[in-house]
Amino acid sequence: MYLILTNVPQETYRELVAAFLRCHPEAKGKLLSYDQIRYHVRNLTGIIPVHDDMYINSCMAFTGPYKDLDTCLKCPEPRYNPAVLHSSNGIIKKPRQSVTTIPIGLQIQALWSHQLSTEKMSHQQQVTDALLSQTKLPDILTDYTEGQDYLANTVQHLKPHDTVLMFSADGVQLYQNKKSDCWIYIWVIYNLAPGDHYKMWYILQGGFVPGPNPPKIFDSFFFPGIYHLSALQREGLVVWDAHGQKLYRDNPFILFVMADAVRIADVSGSAGHHARVGCRLMCDLAG
Repeated sequence: MYLILTNVPQETYRELVAAFLRCHPEAKGKLLSYDQIRYHVRNLTGIIPVHDDMYINSCMAFTGPYKDLDTCLKCPEPRYNPAVLHSSNGIIKKPRQSVTTIPIGLQIQALWSHQLSTEKMSHQQQVTDALLSQTKLPDILTDYTEGQDYLANTVQHLKPHDTVLMFSADGVQLYQNKKSDCWIYIWVIYNLAPGDHYKMWYILQGGFVPGPNPPKIFDSFFFPGIYHLSALQREGLVVWDAHGQKLYRDNPFILFVMADAVRIADVSGSAGHHARVGCRLMCDLAG
């Protein structure tokens, strides 16, 4: 019931449980509450969100080099709620807003540990091995694996069990008659066949930045997720291959960084499409 109702309000789950119990009162005490089932799923998957403080108007997140600041660099607003809370351990500082990060490593481990997804994840390596054994590339390219840049420059950095990723970020309009009031970034798995790249189950959540205003110091919101990935790239991530029934060390590889014309400026640090020289390819074409 919880998985079926993933994309609906929490209250729908509670109402469905209540309706079920009216028909089957003997099930009382056996069906878990919404909070209980979320806790149960978290323990089963090991995927736990990380929350970091951010500025109330979405200017920046208090991460990395900014983690010890108490005020925003863009506006003189405080980091914590002015209302002071007291407990037996002293004063509790409550942040006014939080940004959520879903660590990519835990999601990668979950993918490799499932029989079906593990078989699909082997597509990139199988295609690569077949292409490297040929003397001529195909005349018509059907996927990135057949490109000369990939075969000449990227393959040498990949091991058979390394997860190949695409990073993408954009704003999301949650309500029909409002501006974008939420910003997200995602990871797309490129070990899969082209027909599976963008299926919902294989698009992994990276993080969520609540609005209502667009982020100003964008890197501060990406920092926890990218720092986590950087550690996995250096030290490796132990994964269980459900198909081969073995443990492997996965060093995730970012192959593509994508965004639309507006958001790519925040991701790449360029001036943006309104600037005089705003091309994402850094060419000399004047805007």
